[in-house]
Amino acid sequence: MKFHSLFLAAFILLSSCGKEKSPNPVVTPQPQNIAIATVELNGSSIPSQAYGQSVQPVFRVRFTGPVLKTSADAATSIINSSGASMPVIITYPFDSIMQIQMASNLAYLSKFTFKITPTLRSKTGGSLNAGYTKDFSTVIDSTDKFPIITDDELLTKIQQQ
Repeated sequence: MKFHSLFLAAFILLSSCGKEKSPNPVVTPQPQNIAIATVELNGSSIPSQAYGQSVQPVFRVRFTGPVLKTSADAATSIINSSGASMPVIITYPFDSIMQIQMASNLAYLSKFTFKITPTLRSKTGGSLNAGYTKDFSTVIDSTDKFPIITDDELLTKIQQQ
């Protein structure tokens, strides 16, 4: 009996002397920089000479990590030949994919520059490793500018003048 009481006292003493559990330290993620993995224009990789593009281009940019969406508006632009920034709509099919399209049609047969600056941030606070710039031009407006007339009507018009 004496042995049991001694054992019980030792057990209570040892179990009550344990260390208090400290709360898990909060681990803040280190800022991770991101890079541009791929850039597509209207569903295809961008050619070296991006001529004859749609007046409603859609750029799809895939990054190596998640993008901080609030930094995208200031870092992404489409600029006309006069240097004016055109209004764009930015959507995110996934955290690391940004899709940029025009709010309205671009001018026909005009030059533009698509630009992403290094001010774009990752969700962890890192920055874009390097900016991206690509020049492109839009197609010619091929719609009829005058009413279509027959050959006879054309001949009559010419003879009247």
